[in-house]
Amino acid sequence: MTPRSARRWGRRLLDLVGYAAGLFVAAVSLIAPVSVATGSGLVGVKVGLFLAGVACVGYATVLWWPSRSESDPAATPSRSGRDGRPTGFEALLDRVPPWRWLRVDPHGRFHPGTKLYAAAALLFGASFLLEAVFGVGV
Repeated sequence: MTPRSARRWGRRLLDLVGYAAGLFVAAVSLIAPVSVATGSGLVGVKVGLFLAGVACVGYATVLWWPSRSESDPAATPSRSGRDGRPTGFEALLDRVPPWRWLRVDPHGRFHPGTKLYAAAALLFGASFLLEAVFGVGV
């Protein structure tokens, strides 16, 4: 692997981690106030994180589901599964300071479904840590 391709992969991985972390922060900032307002506390946060993870996995599965043209052997699907334009959330994260300076080729980004799977893993992991390590809701 050349140094240039290693930098490209590093930027792709940072983009993936940034997307997952950004979605995690967005989910917690929405779930925590609702949980506190309803009196559920950390148990509500744990359940909300789990449900947000389920929603992310479901939506990522829909994004990765092949379209009719991709199942046709004569069609040549794109490698990334998208046209290179950032999604709305990616465009929002591209304006946040750490990722503002990170230049990732639009066609070199991971598929949005892959990023959602990574975010779901983070959400499930936080929910698991709240229950298994901190004893929330046990």
